[in-house]
Order: sequence, then C-alpha cells, then structure tokens
Amino acid sequence: MHEDISPITLFVNHYLGNAALAVLHSVHIRPENADLPIPQHVIMGILVVFLFTILALILKSRLSVEKPGAMQQCRRDAAYHPMELEFETF
Repeated sequence: MHEDISPITLFVNHYLGNAALAVLHSVHIRPENADLPIPQHVIMGILVVFLFTILALILKSRLSVEKPGAMQQCRRDAAYHPMELEFETF
C-alpha cells in the first residue's frame, strides 16, 4: 500500500528526523521507515494540538470578566439559558 506523504511531514522529518532517530535508537526502537522516523499521523496530531492551542490563546485574550463584549454576552446567555431565548418573527 502506497501512502502519500504531505509536504509538512517531509519538512518536519527533514529538520527533526535525525534527532527523533537518535532518540528512538537510544531506547532501542527501530522505526518502520528510517527516512521518515516521525510518522505522518504523529505530525498531524501535533499540528492539530498546536493550532487549537493558538486558537484558545487568541480567544482567551479577547474575553473579559470586567467588560464583556456583546458577542461574549450572547454566547453566555445562549449557553446558560438556551430555552429562554426569544426570537422575533416578522
């Protein structure tokens, strides 16, 4: 079975592959592919965690307890009182 390797995987393995290979050899683990010691699924998992962390930090900086914005108040009301929301019909 042939697996397409993403450019991100090639990039990460180019710069961090030798270090990962050294760590794996030091604990007596042989990677399936010595050319790509960090598998694609591991790199993509780390990328997802990194992106969600950045998103959480951005959202955290925009939220305020002292002066909540209109969107923050709407979200809070929708989360705590979902059945009490009234919508106007035209």
